[in-house]
Amino acid sequence: RSHSSHMRVLHLLFVHTIAAAQQPMEDPWDPTGGKFWPDGTPREKPPKELDYPPLNKDIPFIKCQVCQKMAKKAFASVQTLVQEDLAKAAARKQKKQKKHRDGTLSFSHTGDWDAELHGAIDGVMDRLCDVESEEGKWMAETDVYKDGFELRLEHVKPGTCRRECRTMQKACQQIVESIDDEMPQALYRAAIDGQSSGMATQRVCNKLSKVCKKGATPPYKGVRKDEEFWPFTDEEVKMEMARKLFEGQPANSRFQRVNNPVRKGKKSRDDDVDDIDALRDEL
Repeated sequence: RSHSSHMRVLHLLFVHTIAAAQQPMEDPWDPTGGKFWPDGTPREKPPKELDYPPLNKDIPFIKCQVCQKMAKKAFASVQTLVQEDLAKAAARKQKKQKKHRDGTLSFSHTGDWDAELHGAIDGVMDRLCDVESEEGKWMAETDVYKDGFELRLEHVKPGTCRRECRTMQKACQQIVESIDDEMPQALYRAAIDGQSSGMATQRVCNKLSKVCKKGATPPYKGVRKDEEFWPFTDEEVKMEMARKLFEGQPANSRFQRVNNPVRKGKKSRDDDVDDIDALRDEL
């Protein structure tokens, strides 16, 4: 009997321990007692930042502008790589000339598609639509709003990558995937030939992807409820810069929201509106 009583006590202790472990831990800094994430989402659901689906219906209206911004960033990165490659070639030439004092050795950069430069440019292509990369972070710094029959992209400041940001990201991915074979060579050749950023962008967006050709962007009809942009605070920006320096990694967009919108007169949605069509009221 004593053994049976002892086993019952152990069983009750085990059940109590399991039940206690399933309760959220109390945090003296969290007035909700661990029931909510920092953005107000109940803990049984994932944080809202992890669930911002793109607004697929908006993509045709912003593709041209996304392409132009993406191509400009891409060309700047490729241009830097080519300039570095030219500098290395000049250094090699100078080194060889020192070894051959008779001056018979000549060396010129022919713009060949060498493996090392090819790999570096491919790396740029891979990062173009990554909002955490140097080439793609502009998407988390850009606001989308309706102006007449157009959707416009406006650079503001670093902020949380929400639905409009994810929409730009998806548009970017679609463009890059459609010209993945031609775009690296086109940007490389533009950099070698000394073309301007505008010429390179036109080549990518008008000639290759055709998303900016005449009539490619349809007029936006109906009423659109613009998404509120959540900019980072100055303190969050400083923290991100410190993290980037410490980790040697590109900036990310996983920060708490900031309530104040950046553009006066812009419509914002209530925090409790979270369904898939909350940003659009079609007439």
